[in-house]
Amino acid sequence: MDTIINLGTIFASFVIYQLIFHFVSSWFSAKVSPCFNALSLEKKIKWNLRVVSTCQGLVVGVFSLCIILFREAATADPLWNDPWLVKVNIAITTGYIISDGRSSGIHWEFRLIVQLSTLFYNQRWFLKTLGYSKSSEAYIISGVFMTVMFLIVRIAAIPPFYYCIYSMYGTDAYFGLGLLIQCSWIGSFVVLDVMNVIRMIRILREWVHLSQDTLSHQTRVSNQKSSS
Repeated sequence: MDTIINLGTIFASFVIYQLIFHFVSSWFSAKVSPCFNALSLEKKIKWNLRVVSTCQGLVVGVFSLCIILFREAATADPLWNDPWLVKVNIAITTGYIISDGRSSGIHWEFRLIVQLSTLFYNQRWFLKTLGYSKSSEAYIISGVFMTVMFLIVRIAAIPPFYYCIYSMYGTDAYFGLGLLIQCSWIGSFVVLDVMNVIRMIRILREWVHLSQDTLSHQTRVSNQKSSS
């Protein structure tokens, strides 16, 4: 019965994301922003992909957060937990992966909350595509939310995640994974976390450059007013 439910959820997820990509995204985007119709076909495809990615990030991120906060079974045994809500969340993600034409490895609900930062990352791309400058109010506000969310769900989550791994090391559940899964599982997260730290550094550098440009612009305006 569980297998049928999981397969049904995967299929439903795949169909819904396909409908969003091919129909809903274009219709909704044209209603919200008339500039969408002026985009090239390539830009529209990228736009629709990011709309689907945003929907996926919102659904999976909220599900994962609820599981972590309110489902004791999901945190009591992080390696072998099997509550139905976790299965549904993974099935939804699987449907998205198939729809998006990508492959994925093993993920924990604890790390799937990183999808929440995808919402604001895509929002910045939308604004950039519509011609908003990096100094515009909308772009800056979106950037602030993206930076805060990225810091919380991708960087601040690193220490407790590896503490959780450390607490499970040497247990029967850990050895039950097998050496191959242990290495690939931990190794993949180490690589991802290093990439996230590097990306966080780049984001902070962007803020420094933006602050310097803003200060320089204000100085020039002030000098021009003084001269006149």
